[in-house]
Amino acid sequence: MNMHEREAEQLVDELTARIEVLTEVSDTSPPGVYLATTQSGAAYVIELMDPDRAPTVIRYHGDAHGKIHDTRSLPGVHGCRFNAQTGVGYIVWWKDSPAEYNDPTAPYVGTLRATSRVLLVGRIRDSAATDSVEAVRLLRELTALLEDPSLDYAGLVLRLLTPREGGAA
Repeated sequence: MNMHEREAEQLVDELTARIEVLTEVSDTSPPGVYLATTQSGAAYVIELMDPDRAPTVIRYHGDAHGKIHDTRSLPGVHGCRFNAQTGVGYIVWWKDSPAEYNDPTAPYVGTLRATSRVLLVGRIRDSAATDSVEAVRLLRELTALLEDPSLDYAGLVLRLLTPREGGAA
């Protein structure tokens, strides 16, 4: 095992101690704080606190984009879905003035915005103890490491998806 692979394994261990890796999160998931990363480098923090309220979604842009809206929740979000198995991710929201963007004679049904391919989805195990910004950093580091062709990708992903002993599955 090379030094880079050992670094990746340590990062996987740190990540799984703080984040439960999932296949999918949506606005109908159980209450909690969830994370998703996409191929563009963007990371999303999805806060689901009450099933009767819309989710709060915060987008952290990838390195290729400006950071003008980072750490602020996206306005008007009505729903979302991020699926790491299919790679599909989208956010549904209501615009403040839909007539400015759409045909004012047609009924406005909301706006659907697709994300780039979803790579990882997870739930923060203890949102009081793990800051979402730190969790986003860990996810981004792991995503970057998994792109290294010299690593045992299958082994690292298996380790990432294997439930921790004594922890939540």
